[in-house]
Formats: sequence, C-alpha cells, structure tokens
Amino acid sequence: MAAGCRSGPEVAVSPGPERPFQPSTAEVVADREIAEEVASRAAAAVSSLPAPRSDSTYGVAELVDMAQRRNPLTRQAWAAARRAGREAGVLESALLPVLTASVFAAAQRIDTGIDPLLLEPTTLQTDVRGVAGILAATWLLFDFGENGARRKAVAQLARVRGFGFNRVHQQLAFDVVTQAHLLDAARRTLGAARRASARSDVLVDAAEERHAAGVGTEVEVAQARQLQAQTRVIERRVEGELAVASVSLAASLNVPLDTRIQVRMEAEPSLGTRAELDAYLEAALSNRPEVLAALAGVQAARHELDAVGSSAWPKIYAGGHVLVGTPGLRLDGFEPLGIGNNAGTGIFLGLTVPLFDGNLRSRRLEVARDGVEAAMQGVGVARAAAAREVALAYEGLLTARAVRDASQALLAAARTTVEAAEAAYATGIGTVTDVSVAALGAFGAEQAVADARAALFQAAAALALSTGQVPWESAGV
Repeated sequence: MAAGCRSGPEVAVSPGPERPFQPSTAEVVADREIAEEVASRAAAAVSSLPAPRSDSTYGVAELVDMAQRRNPLTRQAWAAARRAGREAGVLESALLPVLTASVFAAAQRIDTGIDPLLLEPTTLQTDVRGVAGILAATWLLFDFGENGARRKAVAQLARVRGFGFNRVHQQLAFDVVTQAHLLDAARRTLGAARRASARSDVLVDAAEERHAAGVGTEVEVAQARQLQAQTRVIERRVEGELAVASVSLAASLNVPLDTRIQVRMEAEPSLGTRAELDAYLEAALSNRPEVLAALAGVQAARHELDAVGSSAWPKIYAGGHVLVGTPGLRLDGFEPLGIGNNAGTGIFLGLTVPLFDGNLRSRRLEVARDGVEAAMQGVGVARAAAAREVALAYEGLLTARAVRDASQALLAAARTTVEAAEAAYATGIGTVTDVSVAALGAFGAEQAVADARAALFQAAAALALSTGQVPWESAGV
C-alpha cells in the first residue's frame, strides 16, 4: 500500500485474544528512558524538602505538611491548575495585535513564439526572478464582547481547577491523618499482644510448676501452652498489620517505604451537640471545593453562552503591511529602465459580518444553553452530595465516640476479670481455662480501645473533609 494511502500509524496489537499484549523492544527501551527521566526529576524535586527520620517523633500536622510538599499528587494538581490559569493568558494574548513576517523567492521563465509579418519567426524569452519580504500586522478592534466573554469563561474554568487542587490537598491530609492513626492503633494493639504473650508465658510456668508439685494436671499445662501459641499467632498478625500501616504512611509522604515513622498522638477531637449539624452543613456549602467548583462551572457556562451569542455580531479589525522586494524582469537579456527594486506600504480598516453559517450558530447556542442547565444541575448534585456526606460523617463521629466510651468500659472490666482469674488460679481456686478466656478477653478489649480511638480520629477527619476544611485541623491535633 502506498504511504499516502495509509489512514494512520500502525498500532501493535495482540496476535490473538488468547495472548496478552507485548510491547516491542523499541517501546520497552523508550518507556524505560521516560521512567528514568521521571524518577530523576522526582528525586531532584524532593531532595531539598524535609523528610521524616526514624529517630524522631512527629505530630500529625507535621506529617501532613511533609506529605503536601513531597507527594506527587499535589504537584500534579498544581501543574493542572497552573495550566488552566495560563490558558486564560492565551486568550489575553489573542486580543493583542498580531505581527507576521514573510520572505519568499521566485524565478520564472516564459518562452513566447512570435511570427511577425515580413520578419523571421522568433522566440521571446521573459525571465522574472527576485526576493520579496512582507511585514503585516492585524488587530481585532471590536467584537461586541465575544472574546471578553470567552476570557471570563476560561478564568472560571481556571477557578474550577484551583478548587480541584484544594480538594487534592484536603484528601491527602485526610489520608495521612487516617494512616497515622491506623499506625498508632497497630502499635497499641501490638503492645497489647505482647503483654498478652508475656502473661501466657507466666501462665505456662505456673502450670508446669503446679504439675511438677503434683497439684496440677497435664491438661492444665496443655491449655496454658495453647494460650501461649494463640498469643504468638496474634502477635505475628499484628506485626504484619503494623508493617502495612507503616508502608502506607511512608507512601503518602513519598519517602522510602522501609522508613519507620514515629507518630506523636495528641488530644482527642472534641464533639459538640447534635444541634451543630446545621453549622457543619452550612460550612460544607460555603467551603467545600466541589460546591465552589460547580458554582464556578455555572459562571463559565454562562460566559460561554454570552460568547456564542456575540459571535453573530460584526467584527471590526485594522491592519497594515510593508512590502519590500527585488524582482527583475528581463526580455531577451534586456532589463527595461525603471523595473528593479519595489516597495509598498498600506493600512486598512475592515468589517466582517456573518451572513450565513448553515445554522451553526443556532446549534452552538443550543449546546451552550444545555451547558448552562447542566452546570446548574451540577450545583444541586454537589450540594446534595455534600449534605449527605456531612450528615454521614457527623453520625459516624457520634458513633465513634460512643464506641470509644464503651470500649474503655470493656477494657476496665476485662482487666479486673483477668486479674481476678490469675489470682484465683494462683491460690488453686481457679482454672487455666478461666485465665485463658480472661487473658484473650483483655487483649480483645485493648485492641477494641485502640481501634476505637483511631476510628474516632478518622471520623473527625472525615467530618472536616466533608465540610471542606483541612482534616487534621478538626482531628484534635
């Protein structure tokens, strides 16, 4: 097939539906080079930024600040917002005069046969050659507001991007708050698991001593060792959960994934009365980036409608040109006098009036009106979603507080139970079974308290996120 008949570049596909796609060697090399370039630029971008150290302890606010500086999500959102802002500058430049320069050279020979009366037939050769340069300027003077409306529309779209950037910051802060408290909960749970393991070791020693003294049985020893094995299993599982939480937090901070981050926990979040729900809803409708972006989208759609409406009006423009050239005209070797260098200048004032466009403008108006309607419906959708998320987050916070209080009461009762069971077993009244059940119950209660505390902070951060605030500011840290 001829090259000019091809519809586009050839795209590699899988040879069959049963075989996965395999990139070519050249594509693999190109992808590797891009990946290395991206990695190098990313490393250079964060090399001078603060990073957590394993030998230091950090508050959640400090971790949020590091994440917002180091995480590529914020830089990506910032680049998108900056691009949108510069697009508004593109339209600004479109309203300024446009100056263009052109240079061209040409040569032409024309042979004309001549057969005059009483003379021999001959051929007349005409040569035209030379170089010319044109300097031209055009300037749109007045368009009845079309470009001005488009400039305002682009400015509102830039605001939409800006609110999206804010949302990325808030979401990242929420993720860091959540991961930091999950890490704290895992560490608290690991401490409880290790205490339960140490308690099981003591119980095994006591059972073996009682058995050796002839007052205990092999069943008691076996039960004590079973409890010891159970606590070892729990301890290993919680260590894995701690590692996962640590990796997740390190990833959000964009630091090596094996970095062990020490988190400093502070005061728990405060909780007001149920009557404050209306205040949270009002804050969400005033501050939430999605709602503000939807409002900016309505303004952008209205400005676009104005621009389409103004496109039917005349446009007035001005321009000018300067022409300088060195053309030559030679007739059979003779260049007539006066034909040589040429130059010319001119200015003009023009008016264009659209007469017929095949109903293009009316259809564009319909599209623009639909855009305004869709944008206005988008505001309603954003407000409804915000109200729903605020209400759910608020109820989640109330529930988290109630669970935290109940888990603390459970822990107090569990500790009393395990102490009584151990004392009874030491005096020969209780059994290993009683101690085992009480020990596992105490561990479960400590784990419940740790989880409930983390859930309380996460619920507070979720409420802040739903109202358009920075999550850690309302998470009590």
